[in-house]
Amino acid sequence: MKTMKFNKTKLSEAELISSAYGDANIFTRLKILYLRKKHPELKALFCEYKSTAKLLKNIVPEDCPDTLLPTSLKQNRKQYHPYLIKVLLGLINKPALPAAAFLILIFITLFSVLKTSPEQSFSQLEVELANKQVKQTLVLVNSVFRTSTKQLRKNILSEKVANPINEGMNIIEDYIKEKQNETLN
Repeated sequence: MKTMKFNKTKLSEAELISSAYGDANIFTRLKILYLRKKHPELKALFCEYKSTAKLLKNIVPEDCPDTLLPTSLKQNRKQYHPYLIKVLLGLINKPALPAAAFLILIFITLFSVLKTSPEQSFSQLEVELANKQVKQTLVLVNSVFRTSTKQLRKNILSEKVANPINEGMNIIEDYIKEKQNETLN
């Protein structure tokens, strides 16, 4: 590979090509971006590599002659996988994801086994007592609700809402009457 030199910065042709193809790391991309802005000949070369990369990415394996394809692509040329299968295969091929899923599955299983509580049984007397307590509680909540509703209507709505609105409406009405009297005079 050739090594090019731009303002004391060495740049290999491989770095330029990998950046054009989008395979370079972020530091190499930034370095090439900086150098492209300063050197038009480097920019032209990069654009040429970029257009070649775009053309190559658009080539479908079905359009390629068999002599250019590796044997693995020749065998799988006619096989199309649905999107879900591609995603699942991608997950399986990454070793961290199946390991994490396996650990989560083990954790959930252990937690559910250890967490299971024995079934509780209640006597008929306990059930009747609970029903009675629930009814008493509902009666108490109902009376509190009715009392608070009456208080809300009587005190809060009339004193805090209706009276200030009435006063404001009276002020506006008086102001309009004054303006009408001034225009008549």
